[in-house]
Formats: sequence, structure tokens, C-alpha cells
Amino acid sequence: MLAIAPEGVASLRYLPASDEDQAEQLNMAVGGWLEAIGPGRWLAFVNSEGKRLSLERNFHADALARALGWHFQFGDYLVGAVVFASREGVKIGTVPDDVIDLARAAKILITGQFGNYMASREAR
Repeated sequence: MLAIAPEGVASLRYLPASDEDQAEQLNMAVGGWLEAIGPGRWLAFVNSEGKRLSLERNFHADALARALGWHFQFGDYLVGAVVFASREGVKIGTVPDDVIDLARAAKILITGQFGNYMASREAR
């Protein structure tokens, strides 16, 4: 998963295998109840009450979601931490490579726990 904070710093982490553990980690990452956005093979999770809680606008994740094809309602925008992942049937999977590449191209600083994963991607 790729979690992007409103400040534009992102962390890349593996999701746990079990659905229950995934939900817990995603809830912790966004700081509340989950709402999923995104068409097709990628999706992003946001805090479902983010605007009501006046969470900070996340320009970086918003721009990434729009570049990936997020169809938003006029005036809509993303707030708080946003977590990108993939949809694999009914399961949540690892963030797609093109999402990571697009985030890097947008100059989003990516840190995290993927040392070996990132090295293997660089070797491709």
C-alpha cells in the first residue's frame, strides 16, 4: 500500500494477509472509518468522515487520483491521509507499479518498509 500524508510524504508498506488485519491497518493509516474510491484495478482509501472532521486537504493524493482517472463530483477533493492499493477480485492487493511510478513522477517523496521491493523494482 502507498499511504500519502497531506504534506506530500508517502510510505510504501505491505498489507497483512488477513482481511481483518488489512482493515485494521487501513483504518489506522487513514485515522478512522474507511471509504474506498477508484475505478477498476486501483483503489484508494480515505477517512469517510475526513471533511466533517476538517482534515487537511491532500493535494498530492488528490492530484494522483485524478491522474489515475478518479471521477469526482464537481468541487470534491481528498483530505487526510490517503492509501492507494489494488483491487484483485474481491481482495485488496499491493499498490500497482504504475501508481508508484506516477507518484514518483509527481515528486511525491516515498519512504517506507519496502527496501528489498524497491531495490528489485529499480533493477527492472
